[in-house]
Amino acid sequence: MSAAAAGADVNPGVNLGGWRPHAGPQSWVLGARGCFEVLFGGARGGGKTDAGMAWLVRGPHFGRQNYRALVLRRNYEDLTDWMDRARRMYAGAGGRVLGSGPARVEFANGAVFRLGHLKDKDAYTKYQGHEYQRMLIEEAGQIPDEARYELLLGSCRSTIEGVPAEVLLTANPGGVGHRWIKERFGCGQGDARRPKVAYAGPDGRLRMYVPALVTDNPTLMARNPEYVRWLESLPEPFKSAWRYGDWDIYTGQAFEWSEANIIDPCPVPDGARVIQTFDWGFGRPFSVGWWWVAPDDVLVRVGEWYGCAPGQPDTGLRLADHEIAAGILQREADMGLKPTLRLADPTIFNRRPDSKGGGLGDSTATVFQRLGLAMRPGDPARKLKFRQFGARIKSKSLLVFRTCRDFIRVVPDLPLDEGTYDDVDTDAEDHIYDEACHACMEVPLPDAALRGAAMPAFDPGAAAGAAAGGRSPVARVRAGSLAEILRGGR
Repeated sequence: MSAAAAGADVNPGVNLGGWRPHAGPQSWVLGARGCFEVLFGGARGGGKTDAGMAWLVRGPHFGRQNYRALVLRRNYEDLTDWMDRARRMYAGAGGRVLGSGPARVEFANGAVFRLGHLKDKDAYTKYQGHEYQRMLIEEAGQIPDEARYELLLGSCRSTIEGVPAEVLLTANPGGVGHRWIKERFGCGQGDARRPKVAYAGPDGRLRMYVPALVTDNPTLMARNPEYVRWLESLPEPFKSAWRYGDWDIYTGQAFEWSEANIIDPCPVPDGARVIQTFDWGFGRPFSVGWWWVAPDDVLVRVGEWYGCAPGQPDTGLRLADHEIAAGILQREADMGLKPTLRLADPTIFNRRPDSKGGGLGDSTATVFQRLGLAMRPGDPARKLKFRQFGARIKSKSLLVFRTCRDFIRVVPDLPLDEGTYDDVDTDAEDHIYDEACHACMEVPLPDAALRGAAMPAFDPGAAAGAAAGGRSPVARVRAGSLAEILRGGR
């Protein structure tokens, strides 16, 4: 299924102050029919906000007395801007913008648009049980993960005959949600899904990506040519992302990751220094990593266990402490690793409420200790560990076996905290990062990393020989067996 032809009208008879869609992406979005989810995204200045406001009053929904829509923006300030624009656009259509109790737009025909923002502490759960026949989510890249987006989708449904449930998202490349949006809608160059063509998702409902450029917005081009010149003058990667809407360029990474940080699995020598690191999680994933401290204090991640529910990003396995401990010990036996040190986030040493007998029960660390895992608190200093981790990534003194798929999936796309720029965004899926930082804070940075230089290319044979003191290294971790172990460990 493809979108309707360009030039589609919004809704004959609805007065939007003379606004009409431009030919191209705006008309494609407003003309699309039978599609549950539409992503209107790409470059900045493509006319996404106006098109979204017009989409809300498109038929057959608008005019039905029980029609309800939900509008979500990034934060309160952005929502206030949207409300100001709504007052102008909806005045001729009988719309009245109310800023409290809750914020909404009420129309004389009975339609109501409820307004909210994603920085609200309960933004992803407060609408559960509600029914909204349409949902407009602006700046969807601010949603950290697909699981939270799915929570919002649960409220987009319709019991009105002839009025389908529909979702429109707007987004630019970048932001904490860049990866899941790109994967869900097929925005990358190598994806087989084509723009402006609808494809069925796993649930059978259709979804489609409609890209837009600033050149698709003649109004902005004519009235504010300086904005266009500013986009053209931007350095990379911002120019590719904001001027051309390139989803293969990501503008907000916290770290200078490259393929050179990934190596093929190789034998870990007998007697090598191995550190096991742990970040606790229950409703959210826990993370376990195993690190070989190679010569020159190079950290090599040789194994991992990420406690994430299959197919549910940033959702934990909800395992009890004794189950996690048993899983760690079993994986170490399978991989032939004997850690010389175990580091964990300090919170696991806090006693937890006893759900059975009342009072306080054993801490996670105590449970682990009783089962043979003696943990030591890692250093949790956020700003310092951010610098240590970043320096190791940049200098290639932190390497990762290719079989550590979750680390490779998550860490390269971790976004910066836009408020401080000296930490990762803690709304992102940062559990693996927090776990890995325990090793970075324990092992001193190599001299080359301190100087800001890159480490020499890693030579597994030489490293194993040096660690073994001339003895023949023992193949403790094999590529095939590790991959097999990790596949079974999800």
